Amino acid sequence: MPFTVGSFTIGSSTGANPAQIRPLYRPSGGADFGALFFLADSRRNALRLEVIDQTKQREHDGSTAYLVTVLNRNPKATSFLLQGGGLT
Repeated sequence: MPFTVGSFTIGSSTGANPAQIRPLYRPSGGADFGALFFLADSRRNALRLEVIDQTKQREHDGSTAYLVTVLNRNPKATSFLLQGGGLT
């Protein structure tokens, strides 16, 4: 099974202040995409954006949501897109 990185972008650009830990909740529209890997794609040439936690949860209505926590390790605020990929 090949791994595809950056196969989709989730939502619009999100911002984070220096040293801010930014939890992000992304419903999947009910679909379960299986195991996914997430990354934070900088929009402002940030050097250090780190995904420090990611998980998948089943909601009460049976839909799936993905939770991702991003840490901005830059000296300035930055914006980023949350991207993901998985096994195909």
